[in-house]
Amino acid sequence: MTLHIIDTLLQLQSQKINLIFFIVMLGGSIIILLSFYLINIDSLVNDTFLPVKYKVMGIGIFIVIVHILLTYVVRLIFNKLQHAKTMICKQNEELRKIDKAKSEFIAMVTHDLKTPIVPIASYSRMLIQERFGELNDKQKEKLKVIISSTESLQNLISDIHDLHKADLDKLKLNLESVDVNEIVRQSIETVLPLANRRGVIFEDLTTPGLEINVDKQRMIQVVTNLIKNAIDFVPVEEGVIRMECQLQDNNMTLSIVDNGIGIPKEKISNLFNRFCQLDSSNNGGRSSSGLGLYICKVIIEQHGGKIWAESEVGKGTSMKISLPMTPSIDLADHSQTKKQFEVCNTESQLI
Repeated sequence: MTLHIIDTLLQLQSQKINLIFFIVMLGGSIIILLSFYLINIDSLVNDTFLPVKYKVMGIGIFIVIVHILLTYVVRLIFNKLQHAKTMICKQNEELRKIDKAKSEFIAMVTHDLKTPIVPIASYSRMLIQERFGELNDKQKEKLKVIISSTESLQNLISDIHDLHKADLDKLKLNLESVDVNEIVRQSIETVLPLANRRGVIFEDLTTPGLEINVDKQRMIQVVTNLIKNAIDFVPVEEGVIRMECQLQDNNMTLSIVDNGIGIPKEKISNLFNRFCQLDSSNNGGRSSSGLGLYICKVIIEQHGGKIWAESEVGKGTSMKISLPMTPSIDLADHSQTKKQFEVCNTESQLI
């Protein structure tokens, strides 16, 4: 109640506040003097000595002076509060303008960068497929660098766009009942070209027919990102990445386990922060914005789930996603199957 009154007073114009404080100061002084005057009249009726009456009036005048001083001090405090509030309002307005300008800039940059990258990426792929004539080995090597760089730039633009949406709380989800196994399979298919170059083996232990209520494309984005990170840090030609799911307390936990170099314990706590980057000396030369895992965290949390990492240096890492299950699903009704994808330099096959 008191805070509401103060806030209401702070919203008034200075002239009105001055008038209110003048009324409080004058009215309070009159009431105090009148009270002591009545005390003096009462003392006259009772034949009190004059010195006592003078002392009573002196106390009354002293209290009036204290009242006036306190009122003045409170008014000075209100002046400072009003000035502070005015400055805060101006700063908030400036921040709103800056935020709007930032939003417009990000939207413009992501759009304007995407426009030239699409034909660059498309023509580069057509060139390396020799649709416009034969290429020598050196030309193919340089084209692979161009394609890899354009893919990195496309991923960066996508990360910036998603980060901006997350900041504005506009990362919308289109929820539907989706098979976990389908999400994993599509994610593996997306990363096969990268895995081909590093000779990675995938073991898919997820349960077919196990459905969760999620945004399918966003979940594929998350799982793909986690698999790419695992590919970067597993040993070349010896890397193994295993996907498995477990059901506990009506939550589905999807684990992506690798036999990579592992993550130091002191770095795990910051793993899902913005711009967090691990040592890139063993990631196969692939650049990273440091936004991928943060965006994964935002997406999973919007689904009402959680994501975390378990790791031991030299023994690998397990990235875990926990999501609420579709109520009608019962893991006991499904049998566990094991599929291995062996990725070779030229093709992948199910073994």
